[in-house]
Amino acid sequence: MKKIIFLVSFIFFLSAAYAGGIGDSCNYYSNGDLECNTAENIYCLEFECDFVSDPNNLCIDSDSNNLASSGETYSRHREYNGTWMNLSNEDECLNDNAFVSSCTGSLCKIREATCIGKERVFETHSCENCDNGACLSYSPPTVIGNSCNYSLNGDLECDAENRIYCISNTCTLTEKNMTEYCTDTDDANYFNRGRVDFMHRDHDTGERIESLGYDSCNNEDYLTEFVCGEGTIPGLNYCPTEVYCENGCYGGKCNPITDESIIGNSCDYFANQDNECDPENNIYCMENECTFFDGNTENYCFDLGQDYFTKEYVDVRYRELINGTLVSDRVYDSCDGDYLNDFFCLENIVPNYGPELVECENSCSNGKCISLDANIEGNSCDYNSFMDSECDAENGIYCINNKCTFSDENVDSYCIDLDKTQNVLFRGSIEYSFRAFNGSINSGIGFDYCSNENTLIQFKCNNAEIGINTIPEETDCLCNGGICAQDLIEVPETVSDSELLEFISKWSKSLISDQKIMQIIEVWKNS
Repeated sequence: MKKIIFLVSFIFFLSAAYAGGIGDSCNYYSNGDLECNTAENIYCLEFECDFVSDPNNLCIDSDSNNLASSGETYSRHREYNGTWMNLSNEDECLNDNAFVSSCTGSLCKIREATCIGKERVFETHSCENCDNGACLSYSPPTVIGNSCNYSLNGDLECDAENRIYCISNTCTLTEKNMTEYCTDTDDANYFNRGRVDFMHRDHDTGERIESLGYDSCNNEDYLTEFVCGEGTIPGLNYCPTEVYCENGCYGGKCNPITDESIIGNSCDYFANQDNECDPENNIYCMENECTFFDGNTENYCFDLGQDYFTKEYVDVRYRELINGTLVSDRVYDSCDGDYLNDFFCLENIVPNYGPELVECENSCSNGKCISLDANIEGNSCDYNSFMDSECDAENGIYCINNKCTFSDENVDSYCIDLDKTQNVLFRGSIEYSFRAFNGSINSGIGFDYCSNENTLIQFKCNNAEIGINTIPEETDCLCNGGICAQDLIEVPETVSDSELLEFISKWSKSLISDQKIMQIIEVWKNS
């Protein structure tokens, strides 16, 4: 049988004008990725534009927020400086708000590590009997499958407290968090290009809808500014607003309203700071010249603390005293012979940080004092920065949970995909082991499964050097027993042209059998 391949291509173009290339300076804390060329997968990492192959956050909950089992989340998120971090967090018991291995009674609770979309969160629930992160007294609710009406009653007919929501007129248990949210990165500032990150429920069905809306120029005079708030369509928690830009629109924001003739004028920052320029309209005295700059110029210093036996850093932003140049930098602790330069934040001084010179009793190495303990086992280490190099891997002492620990286990990361074809008609699995950001060893087997009756989750390997080395992929289909079930698709009584194209697209992905697609085509011919 000859198969007809329908290919529909959508081409999206985002202007990369003035976007930074690899190696250009940037400031994620102030400007996000706007100073880098994200269209080419170039993002702001530690004040420098750099290529990122996978610019996505990730969160996997091993027990899908099941309070009755002890699970763990593996997550990947961005720090305030733009770098991605890998984290792992276990479910834990709380007794009178103190972490314990087990507890019983009215003060006993469980802190469940779980996911909201791609973000890791912690939820606390009452639990009369908790043991090693599992609530033994938890009883699954019984309203699953009941009929409901979201447009009239919301989730009141179901049990939202236990993640049973009214979706498509049925009380449905879902691991996804259904709490609506909307955040505006520029707080409706027309002179900054921002975006809204939102999730809302469909007004009629209660389905979860999550997306982003970027500010953009309609033409050279008008801006579409995305803001949070009720829109004209019921259920929406964001609203695109058209704004007239008095001085024109460019790059997703209104051009500043200012006397541009002042730009380029000479100034004396040491004597007059920015008073000879126009700081209210983002024109500052930098390198003793009035310069337009729409980023953050306020002094800033963040200090991780002063632990002489851990390599730390300070993140700083300040204006140079003589010419007003803006400096943004990350400064790491460093060694000078047997002495440690331990950097910390200072107030009312430029620059706004400095070193404490510390004499290390047992010498200094790698930006920290070496521990006096001659036995390296038990010493602190930083796996995310130095992997096992601070311990003694040749003799079986590895950096596990950020402590040098003896282990006779296999610590090598691996991922074996037993279903390399990713065939949705066969239930596959992967066998994996990976080291988390703190060096802990995480291994197991992940089987393809149905997250709901319309979504198949398949796992594949991503070969990450540190952190989670598996990726879950979603496929929309009628799902049963961890596979897409072709024969469960019913042939409708009528088929429109657009519906036929959807069916053929699914058929080309083996989501509909040859026999069913021929039956659907016959119905379409007679419709």
